[in-house]
Amino acid sequence: MSRLAAWRASLAAAALGLALGAAPAKAQIMPPVQDPVANSRTLLDKLQSDGAEPFVGEVMRLLKKKGENTELSTNLRPFSKKKPDVLGLAYERNYSDLIRVMVFYAQYDDNRYPFMYYQFTYKKIKEGWAMTNFRFENEASRAFPEGYAAP
Repeated sequence: MSRLAAWRASLAAAALGLALGAAPAKAQIMPPVQDPVANSRTLLDKLQSDGAEPFVGEVMRLLKKKGENTELSTNLRPFSKKKPDVLGLAYERNYSDLIRVMVFYAQYDDNRYPFMYYQFTYKKIKEGWAMTNFRFENEASRAFPEGYAAP
């Protein structure tokens, strides 16, 4: 191997070593919110006023998920731009101020889906709270986490 080739190889190895050592791997942190209950209610208001696509876009942004979730958007479409007759926080569980699970209850004037339960999970981070899970159900027995008493 010529001196020039050896010099280039050592320079490339040094550059790779610097690149790998300069930036340690960092966990992907979700965008923080300050009040999980208020944030969840704002998201549900967005579903009712703007429709499924903007709601799903915001949920995906908060969950730090890339791309679109068309299945979630399609499943939420029947509740888009519909104001429920009743909407409120049905259940909240706080695990030592580190994890919060809340379920919102919505009653719609709809024969197909008269009751919906929207569940949000948040975890405490340095900057506030990060939403880590969202799901919704139309049955109380499926809406609440395993081991919780359904209302």
